[in-house]
Amino acid sequence: MIDEIYKVSIIIPVYNVEKYMRCCLDSVIEQSYKNLEIILIDDGSTDSSGEICDQYKAKDERFKVIHQKNAGLPNARNVGIENITGHLTMFIDSDDWIDKDCVEKCVKEFILNDKIECILFPYIREFENISKPVYFLGKRKKIFMDNNLKKYIHRRLFCPINEELKKPDSMNDLNTAWGKMYLSRFIEDIRFTDVKYIGSAEDCYFNMQLFSRFKVVKYIPDIKYHYNKINQNSIVHKYNEKLEKTRKNLYIYAQELID
Repeated sequence: MIDEIYKVSIIIPVYNVEKYMRCCLDSVIEQSYKNLEIILIDDGSTDSSGEICDQYKAKDERFKVIHQKNAGLPNARNVGIENITGHLTMFIDSDDWIDKDCVEKCVKEFILNDKIECILFPYIREFENISKPVYFLGKRKKIFMDNNLKKYIHRRLFCPINEELKKPDSMNDLNTAWGKMYLSRFIEDIRFTDVKYIGSAEDCYFNMQLFSRFKVVKYIPDIKYHYNKINQNSIVHKYNEKLEKTRKNLYIYAQELID
């Protein structure tokens, strides 16, 4: 067991996920690393999700619960960012879950190398009857610094490179806010952009901005984020009639960053 010298802030937006969120919250409570701040933002849920948030807060003082009117996922995450007090930060969607030693292994890397600014780790697509691991950077630990970081990580957020041209479904593997642990000081002044401007690409644009600041990032393949593909109410399963317009806006924002 490592020294728990760093507090880790875990931001979990919550909206109408009563069927799945206990699995998520239990996976956080059961982490082998205990120095946690668990920030739940109840984004105007109309089911029992808000009450479940309060139940977990009542039994574990590490929880911080914020109830608000529905304002969307980006806003909920932004509220979470405004309330972090931890040295390190990670995001989890409330219908997903993480391995029991996920936080511990990430923190260990920060302790071993104080130059690291972000940890990346793979995920598993969890379907009803099958689990599909996605090792988007391979099955060995890798460290990316300076030019290699720009070439193999940051650039990949903007466009497909090399083998991704043959596997377009892999283009989204790095985009998500989850599956990462960040040094909190890097995200304190960055916010997620409202979906009405760039649609469901708010994660990608957030990381486009964030990874331009990093100089040292490490990938560790021996822990997993479990991505729930069963939840049919998830935003990724819904048709978005404004997708073409908002995606064009993302390209404009991305071009401005490149310039």
